Amino acid sequence: MSLQTIVCNTTVNIGDSVIIGQRIREGEKDRIQNFSGVVIAIKGEKSERTFTIRRIAAAAIGVEKIFPVDMPGLVSVKIVKQAAVRRSKLYFLRERIGKAALQLPEKKTKPRTSHGALVKTVKANENKQKRAKNFGKPGGRGRQKISSKK
Repeated sequence: MSLQTIVCNTTVNIGDSVIIGQRIREGEKDRIQNFSGVVIAIKGEKSERTFTIRRIAAAAIGVEKIFPVDMPGLVSVKIVKQAAVRRSKLYFLRERIGKAALQLPEKKTKPRTSHGALVKTVKANENKQKRAKNFGKPGGRGRQKISSKK
């Protein structure tokens, strides 16, 4: 069991909000039907791997669909939002109602340069300058002078 899988050359993690494009054949015509929702589970191994998508339909009714990873009818996978989750199965979302069922904490990403190194943030430097400025002032950090004259 893992927390991520590759579907249509896209890495999908648990908690991601995705839009799945599925090819539907009606008579002689083909069309693509989108299904958007949150990935709540990834199960199985190798060729039997599946992932479950849950969305909230009209009147706050939850709809879940299980897609095999190797399904030939899957055309595209688009990741809309990534969430920071701490569980491998998000079945607790089934008990939530309405908008609360879709609210997961957003994953925080650190800014990176093109070669992968972390970028130093400007805020860290600004905070250092503020601390140095307030050193020795009343209300600031550091030693304060106390005068004996009145």
